[in-house]
Amino acid sequence: MRVAIVAGPHIPVPPPAYGGTERVIAYLVRGLLEEGHEPILLASGDSQVECELIPIVDQAIGFPRASRIFPSTRSCAPTSSDGRASSCDACCRAWTSSTPTDSTSSTSRTSRT
Repeated sequence: MRVAIVAGPHIPVPPPAYGGTERVIAYLVRGLLEEGHEPILLASGDSQVECELIPIVDQAIGFPRASRIFPSTRSCAPTSSDGRASSCDACCRAWTSSTPTDSTSSTSRTSRT
């Protein structure tokens, strides 16, 4: 059976050091080959697998730094004399401006989990 497996463009399969999803995908490819199947991997071009590889990018692109996506959290550290966390207006503004609101609902989203 031919099986297409899609991996993200961020880390090659198998990963050089990281052991997450890309490691599981590498084991999946190996297991499918051992069982006589024909896996086809769609992943970064620098992936090292023993099956057909269809590159979705030339080489792994890595992950963007969190500071580019989220505002700095340094201002969220406790600053009051009793050690309680102070409010972080910058974080709250960034979060609420990026969170869609549902005008038809009577409840609002107040926290992320």
